[in-house]
Amino acid sequence: MKKVLTALLILSSAYCFAQTKQPMPAIYVDSALVSESYFKSISPDDILRIDVQRAAEFPNGVIYITTKNKQQTQALLKSPLLSLADIAKTNLPPSLRSKPIIFQLDGVMITDTANVRIPALAIKGIIIKAAADMPYFKTALPNVVLLMISTKPPTIMIRGDE
Repeated sequence: MKKVLTALLILSSAYCFAQTKQPMPAIYVDSALVSESYFKSISPDDILRIDVQRAAEFPNGVIYITTKNKQQTQALLKSPLLSLADIAKTNLPPSLRSKPIIFQLDGVMITDTANVRIPALAIKGIIIKAAADMPYFKTALPNVVLLMISTKPPTIMIRGDE
């Protein structure tokens, strides 16, 4: 009986302190329901208006986004979602496909590669570097390939700008 009570106490305290991820609210962009992958690829400069509301059918709320250029947004929403494996398969030469790959998205290293999807039109650039060409990776992980994906346009520096 003592073991049962101890196990029940441990399980109930673990359940109470467990963190649960709150689901995202429903997101509509120009009247189309979109996934989080498409939502992340919309530039803040393209947004005209944002409305946040409560709705009975969406317990976490609804976000309505109106963009300035509806044609550009519709083209993005029709663009297929690519997984990181798809991007690697189409961009890596066959000689590098068997090596371990480290993915970087907009300067941030990705740890959960299975759940990342990027709209094809949102990809602005891809850089492939061998770890042997980079100072830290040359000694730590010499057989790794670094695949850097950018969804933002390249920064143009003009002399005198910071």
